[in-house]
Amino acid sequence: MKLNIIPPSRYAKEILIVLVVTSCFVRLYWLFMGMGSSHYSYHDEVAAVLYGEKWLYYSHAMFSSGQLPGPWQNIIFWLLIRILPSSPLMLYLVPMMWGLVEIILIYIMILKWSENKNAALIGAALSAYAPWSLQFSYTFWNPYPVIPLMTLTMIVLYDVLHQDRSRRIFWLIVLIAIMPFFHMMSFFAAMGIVGLILYEWRRISLNYRYGGWGLLVGILLYVPFIYFDAKNNFMILRGYIAGDLIRSKVEVLKVISNHLIIGSHEISRFVGYNWKTYAFFLNKYYGTIVIPFLAIGLSVPLALYAWILFFKRAWHDREGSDRKLLVYMGVTILSFSLTFQAHELRYVNVTWAILFYVLALGITALIEKYKQFSQQSSAVVEQDVKRRLIGVNLRKYLFKGILIFYILNTFYLAIVLPHYYRYPNYQGNYRFIPSILYFVKIEDALLDRAREENNALPDQIRHGAELIPIQKEWNESLWSFFYDDAKRLSLLRSYKDPYRDIPQFFIETDFLESELYLYKEQQIRTELSRFLNGRNRVNIVTEIEEADATVAFISKEQWALDEKPEGYAIWGEFSNGYMIGKFLP
Repeated sequence: MKLNIIPPSRYAKEILIVLVVTSCFVRLYWLFMGMGSSHYSYHDEVAAVLYGEKWLYYSHAMFSSGQLPGPWQNIIFWLLIRILPSSPLMLYLVPMMWGLVEIILIYIMILKWSENKNAALIGAALSAYAPWSLQFSYTFWNPYPVIPLMTLTMIVLYDVLHQDRSRRIFWLIVLIAIMPFFHMMSFFAAMGIVGLILYEWRRISLNYRYGGWGLLVGILLYVPFIYFDAKNNFMILRGYIAGDLIRSKVEVLKVISNHLIIGSHEISRFVGYNWKTYAFFLNKYYGTIVIPFLAIGLSVPLALYAWILFFKRAWHDREGSDRKLLVYMGVTILSFSLTFQAHELRYVNVTWAILFYVLALGITALIEKYKQFSQQSSAVVEQDVKRRLIGVNLRKYLFKGILIFYILNTFYLAIVLPHYYRYPNYQGNYRFIPSILYFVKIEDALLDRAREENNALPDQIRHGAELIPIQKEWNESLWSFFYDDAKRLSLLRSYKDPYRDIPQFFIETDFLESELYLYKEQQIRTELSRFLNGRNRVNIVTEIEEADATVAFISKEQWALDEKPEGYAIWGEFSNGYMIGKFLP
């Protein structure tokens, strides 16, 4: 059963173009204002930059492990760092671009599965502006490329199910084979697709010839994954597939709540991991916790309303799109749940397109409900139905209020969240920003200060150095040349005497009186040190006795109140404070 309760929009393509263009500016604002801040992925981004700069390194989900399989994901980042060498800023443009492509793919996917242009436009608008959508296309973390790939897969899957002997089954299989190189949740998505095809077996006609070619290409693409995982005792496959009842986690039930959370404005995980940081954000940008709870709280029942409608349509229409999508989700979620692992928010990447499909049709139905109540209230003129008129109007204004709050809060969050990322200080205390761009600013400030202290600082340390080939034995096979141990691969970025004239810096934090673990300061400082040491431009030491200089970070409020340690001077200014330092005697 197709949902066509609103006439199709005449200007759908024009509106879609406007959505993509305006969303591009919103995402650029998130990038430059938010500085690429992400507590989800900065660890992996640091590793991606370091390994991309140093050698052709293959991995799967964790760049720093050295043994996990690849290689397609790391080929992409390795090439990007060489094609776009000016700044890590350029790397952030890549996920931004696939986020823009996702808007178009969401529109096509919803249009195909619902045959409703208005619902497709609403889904595209959600993908363009919703806070979770912006956040998930804001970083080059490995789960996120699965989102556009999976949405494209759902588009191709529709054609395979509804066109006799569709040749697109070739691309369906190839896409399924590619996605595990980015994230293994796509393995369970493949199980869901197979389950749906088996469910529809008697009603579809498959093209076995092109399916066979797709299977052959998919196997060839998947060989490197099996090769590396076998070398590592099948750590990836065993880790995702082998469930353990003893280690089972109740967090597997988050598969339910996570779909509701991403469909709402519940963004507490963007601004911290406890009530203090969330309340701080709400009070700072809303002035009170009452209004945001009203605006954010209304988005949760809206998402719940959309899912209830989705289940109702799936229940009543056996051959409709909703039933098919529910079968896919059911097999995917059930197969993952049998591993008894916690369901993390990033795992929604394989059901992302369906989530927006459900929300779009729910909002479309809500708009239609509002129109129906408006027509009823205008038609009721007799005195004896006054009580009914009051009830109709109450429901009409309730629906209208929910939609207005939802729309206004969507745009408001799109503005204030990046601002918060740029100025995250809590109660006047300096808080580190988890961002590669922020780390680069610190690196540049330290290098500039080192230059002032020692004019003999080698120029190549500041501006890069030559790539020095690693000597290899030519009797090795071509396979080994491309796929063997990372440190014996291709090229290694090497610097001549990298620490020759560079002071040894120690990062001091004790006097700041900040709650280090409140905003994961400890982990961020560790990643900052790893990033700086890994790029071989400055050296961060762990013991102050080994240091030639010590640096610290302090908020502008603390500096203005003279809460500064003796002997320190400002070495760098950042968005939310100063880097201060002093050379030790």
